[in-house]
Amino acid sequence: MILFIGSIISSILYVLISRKLEFPLILLSWFSIPYIVTNSIDFSLDNKGIELGEIEGILSPTILNRISQTRFGLKKVSSLKFYLNFDKSKNYNILIIGTSGSGKSTLAKEIISKLTGISYLVFDLHGEYDIENAIKIDMSKTSLNPLSLNGTSPRQRALEIAYMLRSIFKLGNLQTIDIFNIIMEAYAEKGIDENDERTWTLKPPTFHDVLITLEKRKKLVENSQDLSRISSIEPYIQFLTNQILSNNSINMEEIFKKNIVLDFSRVTTDELKYILIETILRDFRNYLNRRGISNLWKFLIIDEAPFILSKETGLEIVERLFAEVRKFGVGIILITQITENIENIFQNSSYVFIFNVIEPKELDYLSKALGGSSQEKYMAIYEIIKSLDRAHVVTIAGDNRDILLVKLNSLKISGSKYVRG
Repeated sequence: MILFIGSIISSILYVLISRKLEFPLILLSWFSIPYIVTNSIDFSLDNKGIELGEIEGILSPTILNRISQTRFGLKKVSSLKFYLNFDKSKNYNILIIGTSGSGKSTLAKEIISKLTGISYLVFDLHGEYDIENAIKIDMSKTSLNPLSLNGTSPRQRALEIAYMLRSIFKLGNLQTIDIFNIIMEAYAEKGIDENDERTWTLKPPTFHDVLITLEKRKKLVENSQDLSRISSIEPYIQFLTNQILSNNSINMEEIFKKNIVLDFSRVTTDELKYILIETILRDFRNYLNRRGISNLWKFLIIDEAPFILSKETGLEIVERLFAEVRKFGVGIILITQITENIENIFQNSSYVFIFNVIEPKELDYLSKALGGSSQEKYMAIYEIIKSLDRAHVVTIAGDNRDILLVKLNSLKISGSKYVRG
């Protein structure tokens, strides 16, 4: 449109001015008028919300190629602060990506430290979150029974656990069905009936009870093939009789309401860590359904996300949370070093922060996700992310999803190393 207006103005001048010597100047105006107008980028951000840093550049067409808009680069800006403004966000979800030690967790801490009237729940796999005014719970010294219903039906919980175990231990379909059936029998033996909600509040079975039920089932089978199949799941049920999964020593509703850091760093095996985390995430989703629609009141922080996303059931529950929690007044901050399994999460995040990334596979994914179908944008973004300085991130913001270079307040540089803020 601007180029068209420029051409019209040039044509009018050419008709009015007949001297040949002035024609080059008129021709130049055809380019100069559009350039003068387009050289000032129409960009603005609200100065409300959580201030995270200063915008240093905006991806835009470069000067030499602005007319064809085929090349892109960072246009430097000054005196523009970057804010998280959840009042105008499509949701409250945040995705943070970058190499180890780049400052991902520090940024997450910065965000939750500036929340007012909003509580948070941190899933801390490595014991890195020591946050003032937050209750830190050592999950190796607590217990949580995954068979507790917490408002769900026995059938739903039995299915969730059966599929979770299949995902963890790579079980077959028949083994998964057997686990489901045995868990349902264990519920029935405790008087918990799928068709009678009044029984759902009764004390649930434990995996020790499930193991006893399995032993009873083994005595009833009529052929060696069935006995072999049922016996094949016994080691997994035996593993789950661990004390950490034996009962409930924490009140989940209290955990969901307060500022809590769940420290999984001392839990002995990855399988137990995973079962605890997935169980809590599913209980949280059920809690939200009971609590109902709300304004923003809670953030979940999931660090080292590939630990969860690499499992089929973990990916499923996290994607569902990212898609659903906005109406319940919840935001999720998900932190990862790799881009595998984040496509739906990326699309359901209002804010994406990308620290330095060096792996070609990760660079390729992020450049395509931000650049769309433009090969020139892709190339520019690829080089920007690859060469990011410390304390800098690439992010997207505004209704036009502008691509910005932001210097963060939360990361200060001392010599050649980060000083974690």
